[in-house]
Amino acid sequence: MSVEVRVTSVLQRVVGSKAVKGEGRTVGEVLEGVNARYPGFREQITMADGSLHRFVNIYINDEDIRFLQHLDTPVREGDVVSILPALAGGCNHKAPAGVAGAQLHPERSRRARRGGVEAAAALPLPVLTGRAIEWRQQG
Repeated sequence: MSVEVRVTSVLQRVVGSKAVKGEGRTVGEVLEGVNARYPGFREQITMADGSLHRFVNIYINDEDIRFLQHLDTPVREGDVVSILPALAGGCNHKAPAGVAGAQLHPERSRRARRGGVEAAAALPLPVLTGRAIEWRQQG
């Protein structure tokens, strides 16, 4: 099956564009095919044992393959496979002890930085529901 494989800037250096065509019956076969045309591609997203790096997210038509059949997820003609290495970073302010600002609702984070941790506790918390993060009120 012919599918479109979309990559981010890190992988664009290997394949030379934002998207390439891939062939295969499963996500794993598609990745092997891309690696055959662009040597070194697979090493950017997998570990030595062939499993995906834990920081690499692969989606097929916006569905995370971790919630499907991983690399054995079947592909169909015209599907879009997106490969998104997770990005990490920081910020230039120091959050109060025990507060992980990157995981907080924006208002919660702002209040915590001002020292209002108690007031921030009444704001929504992130909850992983299926394939998405939703903000829910406590209690």
